[in-house]
Amino acid sequence: MDILEGDEKNVFEFFSQLQQTYGGNWDGEELLIDSDDFGFINSVCYNFLEDINIGVTSLKLKRAFVYNNRNGQDADFIGIRIGFTGKFEGDNATKHNSRECIYIYNGNQEFSITSEENSALKWVFIRFPKDKFHLLADNSNTVITQLMENKMPWFYYSSLLPEINVLVNDIFNVMHQKDIRRGIFLGKAIEILTMFKRVLETNNQKHIAFNIHPSDIKQMVMLKDQLLEDYTIQPNLKILSENVGMSLSKLHRTFKKVYGMPILQFFNKHRIEEVDRLIRNTDRTLVDISDVLGYTHLSHMSRTYKKHFGYSPSDVKKA
Repeated sequence: MDILEGDEKNVFEFFSQLQQTYGGNWDGEELLIDSDDFGFINSVCYNFLEDINIGVTSLKLKRAFVYNNRNGQDADFIGIRIGFTGKFEGDNATKHNSRECIYIYNGNQEFSITSEENSALKWVFIRFPKDKFHLLADNSNTVITQLMENKMPWFYYSSLLPEINVLVNDIFNVMHQKDIRRGIFLGKAIEILTMFKRVLETNNQKHIAFNIHPSDIKQMVMLKDQLLEDYTIQPNLKILSENVGMSLSKLHRTFKKVYGMPILQFFNKHRIEEVDRLIRNTDRTLVDISDVLGYTHLSHMSRTYKKHFGYSPSDVKKA
């Protein structure tokens, strides 16, 4: 397993180090590594106003790796990472192979990104200092501005919201269009930040985790990926606690602190959101979706869907 160390404050230095270690090309704007041994990495990153970084990374690595982000004591910037993960070969058809998620965190929050061998990942990342926030959104005394003043390590997790998914795809779609991508990156990043501001204002910091140890975050992120890998497998809390080396009580406490809800509620929430994604973005029948996602009966899935969204899945299919 390759272990990579870096920090988002010096992202361009990190890309340069990757190029020196694994070969490929880094021109100060785009990193491209395509190695028979290591795999494929393509990153495009732009700097705005000296300390605002906006970029996108796509990779398919043949070796397992851990990336340790060592931000250190620098609470004066905010990071946003919107990621998609999943194996890109040998997939089981029942697996949810694009585990989309959003993380927002301050510069004191260390974290790790772990990838199995033969896995594909892609993410958009946005980093800005708090004194530039007014350039990207507004400078009113809001929940997010209060949050930026908090010096404790903190981060916020969310599944990928549909309206943000559209903006992220707009960024990915221009990744290789050099003549327009810089402007598109900045414009879409401002829209994403505006959307996040609304979400955080609505939640009023309800699901923000403060002062979590990096090792606990790493375990919970890995556990989250395990839970969402195959929706036909109901979580077994006893087995999960053994896998992460925690007592049941600590597992419950840590997971809820990180994700804002108990494990089973988290699993069921993401599963019904995956139902909605498949209804809207595929031609699969409701019976097929129910079977693929492990519901015992179509009626059970339909009742759960209506309770969560306020309308039935058949209404969406008809539309």
